[in-house]
Parts: sequence; C-alpha cells; structure tokens
Amino acid sequence: MSFLKYQESEPLVKGNGRGQLSFSRAHIDGMPFRGQPVALREEEFEDFTETVWDGKVKMFDMSVEADQEELRDVVDRIANGWYRGMKETEKWITKPDGTTTLLIFMAWAEPHKELNKNRAGYLLGGTPVPSGEQVRLT
Repeated sequence: MSFLKYQESEPLVKGNGRGQLSFSRAHIDGMPFRGQPVALREEEFEDFTETVWDGKVKMFDMSVEADQEELRDVVDRIANGWYRGMKETEKWITKPDGTTTLLIFMAWAEPHKELNKNRAGYLLGGTPVPSGEQVRLT
C-alpha cells in the first residue's frame, strides 16, 4: 500500500480536528500517526503508542457532487487498506420533485497511531524521567 498520495493532501495532514497527521511511518504501521510529533526511538514507539479507531457513518446522496467526492475518498482509502469498511447499503428514493436518486449508507472505521498519554505523559511535558534512572512503562 502506498500512502504517498495521502501524505501530500493538505486537509489530511492538518487532520480532522483531533490533531495533525504524519505519514512518516505509515508504510510500517499501515496508518498515519495523529497528534503532536514526538521523537521516539524505534523500541519506544511500540511502548508509547496505541492504535485508535474512529468510527464513522454517513448517508451519501449520489445526486450531490460533494457527497460523491467524499464517498470516492472513503472507498479509495478502504481499497488501499487504510480504512476498514464495515457496512454499505444502497437505496433508490424518489425526491419530492419527482426525480430519483441513489442514497448510500456507509459505515467505516479510520485507524490512527496516537501517543498513549497515560504511558508517555512525561514526553508531553509531564513529570520528567530522572537522569540516569531506568523507567519501564508497562
């Protein structure tokens, strides 16, 4: 899977209101990192991060161009292994003006790696680890 096309998307990099996204390890983790960037050694990364899933649901109206575009983006990310599609239902409806349109209900989950603030609080300005002491967070 290639995250190259996603890491160049400014709206994605800025995030969804829960923190900016970094794709620097996405090829390793299979998902971007979300939140404040923190320098971690490789062995610390697994100890101090966790996978967080954001569940999403939406009814897409295929007569609305913005809905078509958003649905294409969701399907593209599912097809590339980033998002996980959970449910899709289609229904044709007749609008009050007599035209018909296709509604697509979609449920999906978006995974992100995030810093586990309970395990790595000192990295975010909490209590520093005293110099020379070994600290093992489990």
